[in-house]
Amino acid sequence: KYFFVLVIVFFFLVNQNYILYGGIFYDDWSLATGNWNLSFYERLKVHGLLFFNTRPIGALYASIITTLGKNDLLYILINSSIWLGSGIILFITFRKFISENFAVVFILIFLFPSFASTPFFSPVTQSLTGISVFFWSLSIYFSYRKQFKFVTFFYILSVLSYEISVVLFLFNILLLIDLNSFEKD
Repeated sequence: KYFFVLVIVFFFLVNQNYILYGGIFYDDWSLATGNWNLSFYERLKVHGLLFFNTRPIGALYASIITTLGKNDLLYILINSSIWLGSGIILFITFRKFISENFAVVFILIFLFPSFASTPFFSPVTQSLTGISVFFWSLSIYFSYRKQFKFVTFFYILSVLSYEISVVLFLFNILLLIDLNSFEKD
């Protein structure tokens, strides 16, 4: 219990400079800047039909997140929190399925720069990676629990958010398989 609090506090302390002073990459910002004056429905049409037509959940998320306007701090906090939440869900799953030591090493690599923190540095498109990984982490959690309906639901949401999670499905399969059935007597 205290480990989570310590990790969360340490995560935000390590990223304090970034959170307070920005550093957003504007490679994808052009997708959102021309759409702030549009209604939510119009932004959804633009994102869904032009920019993210293969990612309908991503288009919905981009439409929602761009309602914030140009508020870098909110983007950073939302993206960081989603990434942190994904890491905690995966930590819990790996701790139960693999081991406590593996889960601790995983969470430290997952959360801290410069190993895997790229997804929350960019406000819109890269935040799709974060939301996709979040849905995938939920599918992993339910894979461990062998609840196939939820695995399917969250994995589909993940792929429809951003196709990066297609390659992560192998982990779901490994957790769905009863590895004990392969052990020899």
